[in-house]
Amino acid sequence: MKKRNVKKNMRGKNFIYDNFIQSGIYIKKCRIYFLIAIILILAAFLIGYFGVVGFFSSPFKQSIDSYITNSVEELVRQTENLTPVELTFFIITNNIKTAFFGIISGIFYAVSPIIIVIFNGYVLGFVAERAVNSSLNPSGIFILWRLFPHGIFEIPAILISIGLGIKLGLYPLYIKERSKGFFSLIIALLVFLILSSIIMGILSLFIAPDILLNESVINQEESFSAIMDNPFISFIFYLLIALSLIASLFLGLKVLSIKDRIVVMDIFKNSLRVFIFIIIPLLVIAGLIEGILIALAG
Repeated sequence: MKKRNVKKNMRGKNFIYDNFIQSGIYIKKCRIYFLIAIILILAAFLIGYFGVVGFFSSPFKQSIDSYITNSVEELVRQTENLTPVELTFFIITNNIKTAFFGIISGIFYAVSPIIIVIFNGYVLGFVAERAVNSSLNPSGIFILWRLFPHGIFEIPAILISIGLGIKLGLYPLYIKERSKGFFSLIIALLVFLILSSIIMGILSLFIAPDILLNESVINQEESFSAIMDNPFISFIFYLLIALSLIASLFLGLKVLSIKDRIVVMDIFKNSLRVFIFIIIPLLVIAGLIEGILIALAG
């Protein structure tokens, strides 16, 4: 009996350890994509911090900054009454959601993860500039060091997910019949648009009364935001969107040969392995550190 228990424990340890090691090996193989993600987020951060967008189009920059400001205010509204434990859970789940969609949404020619990393880099730069130059901040640029403890785990995790998403979106480059690969992505996109339209149609049943009473776009957005504040509805919505993305990918692969399908599935499986055994632990650690810091700060 003791020998059997020892073997079971060893199997469990080997399962986690082996998948962790394989995840690390796959990350190393995808390093070019992570380098792309790093370059993009650094460039976007500098643009957000120094306001380079203003040189190209001031109205465009103002609209972006206004959107970010409203988004930050909305985030503050959602989290202002949360306890440290609730806030930690919110941070962890939000980051895991971002990382997951950063990977799976890559099936749309890698456009979505690139947009995600550029947007997040710009937001980081924008918020950092406001924090450094705020009249309420006497420490200046040194305030950014407060981001280091959790950022050292969170930012790499997000960048890894973005890199994986970019590679997933470029899977036609790794198969024999590339033309069919790009065609399969078109099919995946069309399928997702259909499925997401159905999901939004179902969701509109919940917000329809508000839309009938308030026809303005702003009120429609407020109605949608209010519904998404419900944790259960929000979870179901994002779950359905995630399943739609995965279903779209699988249906798109139907046009490929079996060998090419196996290649793409290996990319997807390895990405999922990295997500489970590398990205999620990093984001959990980052969330716990941030939650502790917030609790200590009062």
